[in-house]
Amino acid sequence: MRHIALLLFSLLVMTHSYGESVSSPDGSIKVDFTLDNGRPCYSILYRDIPVVAPSHLGMTLADGGADLVDGFEVMSTNHSSFDETWHPVWGEESSIRNHYNEMSVTLLQASTERSMTIRFRVYDDGVGFRYEFPRQPHLTYFTLKEDDPVALAFFKVFSENDEITVVHSTDFETDTRYIHHIYDCEVIVDYGTV
Repeated sequence: MRHIALLLFSLLVMTHSYGESVSSPDGSIKVDFTLDNGRPCYSILYRDIPVVAPSHLGMTLADGGADLVDGFEVMSTNHSSFDETWHPVWGEESSIRNHYNEMSVTLLQASTERSMTIRFRVYDDGVGFRYEFPRQPHLTYFTLKEDDPVALAFFKVFSENDEITVVHSTDFETDTRYIHHIYDCEVIVDYGTV
């Protein structure tokens, strides 16, 4: 039995060559990020109980180029925390606390020389993540394949500061968008010249 456990642990280490995590300020929610043979992957635990099984991240492109799903290596990882209280002009709450821990993982797809950052924010009551694409010579624009899960999730598009941002957000408790959301996925693509 001990040999089987050691073998399973060894296989897990070989399969996931990189791993990082970030927890909510109160420690109840934890997001694990791994590279599964070059494929970005995340999972979520709530009070040490898995609520999102290991799931791959990335995007399938429609333009026939190399997809943004595998072949990645980690270039950098940064952790930070944020805590502020703001006062909305209207609404049910007189003040709203914006308190989270953040982890950003910058990845490089060596075969295409393209990079992207996946940014996770973990609140005491939810998790958000987004894809960010810095200005780079090998990625000035892209089109998502229609049946790509990320493309299917988008319902709101807006432009700000020469960036196109596409947002999908669902708060499972109230079905409206608030600062503390359970699920958030954004794609930010800078269409400017390099």
